[in-house]
Amino acid sequence: MNARLTPTQSRRETRRRDEFRHWMTLPVRWGDMDSLGHVNNAKFFTYGEEARQTYFNEYAAHDPVFWKDYSVILARVACDFIQQLHHPATLDLGTRVVRMGRSSLGVTTAMFRDNVLVAVQDAVLVWFDYRNQKVEQIPQTTRDWIRANEIVAPRENE
Repeated sequence: MNARLTPTQSRRETRRRDEFRHWMTLPVRWGDMDSLGHVNNAKFFTYGEEARQTYFNEYAAHDPVFWKDYSVILARVACDFIQQLHHPATLDLGTRVVRMGRSSLGVTTAMFRDNVLVAVQDAVLVWFDYRNQKVEQIPQTTRDWIRANEIVAPRENE
């Protein structure tokens, strides 16, 4: 079975704000716009990166060597653009782990402006040991933390 979500699946699964426990607010900057007057598509990838970083910073608060000896690194990212976004705006970014494999995590970030979904980003992260420079299995303590911190249980072992 293919563990990757299609764009249609990701949008369908992330339209509801109540599926997310982890939230952050991000102001859209004037410099985020392009010459057409809307937020440049590349900026959405930066927004998603910040949301993922904030999510895993919560985990790092309980694990002092996370980000130093091991952490998650980006293997793949895709974004579905639902609505145009203009400055000034404030985004609410909901992030959650939707899938846990042996060494990878599927992470979704839904971006809302005034409760309207404007973009959905799907990322695949892999658990990486910096000391040995290799991908490793996600530790049980991390799996337990993710399960305890998600409203919707991630799909597992796909």
